[in-house]
Amino acid sequence: MNRHTLELILLGATWGFSFIFLRIAVPALGASSTTFMRLALAVVLLSAIAYYKGVRIPWGTHGKRFALFGLINTAVPFLLFGLASKSLPAGYLAILNGTAALFSALIAIVWLKQPVTAAKVIGFVVGFIGVVILVGLAPLALTPAVIGAIAAGLAGAVCYAFAGHLTARMFAGVSPYAVAAGSLAPAALALLPLAAMNVPAPQSFSPNVIYAVLFLGLITTGLAYFMYFRLMEAMGAVRVSTVAFLIPVFALLWGRVFLGEPITTANLIGGALVLLGVAIVNGLLNLGDKVKK
Repeated sequence: MNRHTLELILLGATWGFSFIFLRIAVPALGASSTTFMRLALAVVLLSAIAYYKGVRIPWGTHGKRFALFGLINTAVPFLLFGLASKSLPAGYLAILNGTAALFSALIAIVWLKQPVTAAKVIGFVVGFIGVVILVGLAPLALTPAVIGAIAAGLAGAVCYAFAGHLTARMFAGVSPYAVAAGSLAPAALALLPLAAMNVPAPQSFSPNVIYAVLFLGLITTGLAYFMYFRLMEAMGAVRVSTVAFLIPVFALLWGRVFLGEPITTANLIGGALVLLGVAIVNGLLNLGDKVKK
């Protein structure tokens, strides 16, 4: 196993932790304040990394693009998953996050007019069945709060899917480190008014909550973004995209170890089907490539 593969596994483990920290911080601080602090910390770290690497952030030519991308790729989905974390265990959040790859393929078909292949149809069906099993067999009661949380998680995944298609079109020739730092800054500013209207009480900042926010911002966002873009340069987008398979596995594991969340039959079957669907849609399993007429 080479160094880059080990780093990819570490990245999956790191992003898996983000859902654990959300489950700790959001109930105490609220989704908007947690998300704002997470982004602000990540901006500081990534800006420092960009400066150290001598990367110039082209605010003058790409400022508006950074702002739009920051909203779609970061501010909105981070906030949505923060809201969802109030009602859903970490493993469920990670599996819903993994559906972004399914939505990405669907957007490519509808928006970019890519051909509809047999493999993509099979992948969509398998992934959809996985989500149905995850929801239908869940030990959680399907209260309005839980249903709303599931909808928020799926909406966040759609945002990630759209953002993935926008990257190459909006930032051709721009350093990925500049994109990371440049898009996180306006995302944090966009959430500042909402966070200011929901300032947590001082007693909400227990040691565990403070540690959770620090790890969310500095490790699972700032450092993880740096790792992700470095691996993109070294391994390519297709190989790095397989990190989507690792995140739910680690999120389930960390949720069990650190929060005592059960690993249920719905987690295992539904999650496996979602990831299988993602693999089929993205061509990681060779099921043929015939275009449906």
